[in-house]
Amino acid sequence: MVHASDERSTQSDSGATDPFAPPRVEVEHKETRPIAGPWRRWLARSIDVAWTMSALSFAIYFVLGATQSELLSKVTTPMGQQVVAVFLMPIALLLDAVLFAVFGNTLGKALLGVKVLNADGTKPAFGDFVARNVRVWIAGYGLGIPLVTLFTMVRQHGRVKAGRAASYDASSARRVEGSPIGALRVAAAIALYVAIMGALFAYTKDDLKTGPRVNRSRGNASAQTWRNEATGLTTKIEGFWTPTITKDPAGTDIIAFNEPLDQAGVVISYEDAEGFSLQEYVSAFIEATKGTFQFDGDGSAGTMSDRDGRPAWTCNGNLQAGTSPLRFELLVVQFGGRFWRTVKIQGKPTSATDPIANRLRDALWTTVE
Repeated sequence: MVHASDERSTQSDSGATDPFAPPRVEVEHKETRPIAGPWRRWLARSIDVAWTMSALSFAIYFVLGATQSELLSKVTTPMGQQVVAVFLMPIALLLDAVLFAVFGNTLGKALLGVKVLNADGTKPAFGDFVARNVRVWIAGYGLGIPLVTLFTMVRQHGRVKAGRAASYDASSARRVEGSPIGALRVAAAIALYVAIMGALFAYTKDDLKTGPRVNRSRGNASAQTWRNEATGLTTKIEGFWTPTITKDPAGTDIIAFNEPLDQAGVVISYEDAEGFSLQEYVSAFIEATKGTFQFDGDGSAGTMSDRDGRPAWTCNGNLQAGTSPLRFELLVVQFGGRFWRTVKIQGKPTSATDPIANRLRDALWTTVE
């Protein structure tokens, strides 16, 4: 800053005042940081958006995993994830502004030495930063629409690389400064971004959605005693399972157990077929139920084994229920001329209900002889 002295004269070497001397000039130097380059800004913003989007996605998957299996399976398809991302983007940018207001900077920017400042070097107010993020959402991310985003980001990259302000900063004359950082911090930032994206991708896989639904309260989980009337044997099962009994054409009980969220069920029944081998019985069962059970490989994917020393056969498949296919696992075990069956039926992702369904199925088999 330049200051002109009020004194228009200076003293000569002899001590006399020179009335014609120019005003004394004092120069005050203020250190300013260089403007952050486009790639550093892109990485900082990508980290901020990636982790806030991840946090929001985890929350959505948690809720849907506990309540809406069918909707969860739709939003975790590639197209469903794109739709969710488009709707989450403005919420993520609002969360980004809240974090900026609370902590003075965001994670990605702090890690990469990037700071958004007003023209006078002060920190933007919360409302100003929200308005800036709205402009970032529109002019920088193209509303989060993938193809549009490509063009808008290329445009902003070109402006910043040419030394101009990004269009969302031009009207407010904000500076995006970048302090010097070492290669180690750059490497750490890249590793963090890759880790966040990897975690988000992994969470959309079926095997990582088990916790929310399995741990959700299904009402009374206290153990209850169930009696197999055909054998007289009893077992303990979790209290939220509700048994329903129907009869097959031969008058044999078919007991279906359902849980309150309607995401899993287990059916146990038996059929007497003297003179049949296990393979013969399985072939006849597949033929008789082909209108209901769609076995993987038409049954060829099934496997022969033994259960407690008795011949057993297992096969998975799809059970069409309305418009949503359900997965099933059929287990048949031969006891002389009697063939006991359990069918485990589940909505997708099946890994979400495997723990409770497997516990019930295994408990039911302890009542069979």
